[in-house]
Amino acid sequence: MKKILHILIISFFSFNIISCDTTTIMLGAAGGGAAYWYKDDISTWYDDFSKETDKTAETDETDETDETEETNADPEQTRPLFVSVGGKGTILTSSNGTKWTKRTSGSKGKLRAVAYGNDTLVVVGFSGTILTSSDGTKWTKRKSGTKAHLGNVTYANDTFVAVGNGGSVLTSSDGTTWTKRKSRTKTSLYGVAYGNNTFVAVGYKGTIITSSDGKSWTKRNSGTKKHLRGITTGNGKFVMVGNAGTILSSPDSTTWSKMKSGTSRHLRRVFFDLVE
Repeated sequence: MKKILHILIISFFSFNIISCDTTTIMLGAAGGGAAYWYKDDISTWYDDFSKETDKTAETDETDETDETEETNADPEQTRPLFVSVGGKGTILTSSNGTKWTKRTSGSKGKLRAVAYGNDTLVVVGFSGTILTSSDGTKWTKRKSGTKAHLGNVTYANDTFVAVGNGGSVLTSSDGTTWTKRKSRTKTSLYGVAYGNNTFVAVGYKGTIITSSDGKSWTKRNSGTKKHLRGITTGNGKFVMVGNAGTILSSPDSTTWSKMKSGTSRHLRRVFFDLVE
């Protein structure tokens, strides 16, 4: 089997997509204008909707005419299930990636990431939004205990970990009850992944923090001041990407080495998979 490391470069706008089949995960790249890259705030780089505040997005919701008929009465879907999330509380699901159904999320805010674990889908977004579902059809709002924008979430080691603005880190074992953690940083975190028995979160101006359990975190030296946007694990190592073609690699999450990317473009997401 060939080991292929997929690096997704700049995209102007897309949704985040995840499959409940744990062998298949698709992550969409989210982009923003270059003028917004240097403010320590998740809202400045996700997409064009982020030029407005989340409060504005909520009040404008009634002005939007959705031409897609919302249907929640379709037959029960079986996994694997694709789930796509985006602006103004948008959640779409599909059992095959071809036919999609719009779901009622109960939120009007910007939704930014989705993860699956413990038989539960978890979606996170702006203003501390957290939604959960057991089937992708019915969604429930959960109390996050924060108003910070949450930009990413992962599940591993029986734990959900969500990260966001101002060094926000939240953990949960079931997706329902969430606990704030001390991240040891005040800078925003854009990506989080798990591998080699370690959670690693990355973010603004080269920020890297690590944890064995999601509860206690340690700040690491990345060797760069470039914003780090995405991280993944595979083939026994961590790989993260960021601004100006930055790629860092580490076998242990402690010592990081710079890789030559051959581009000065901003890199937003990275994904590892085995392709036959």
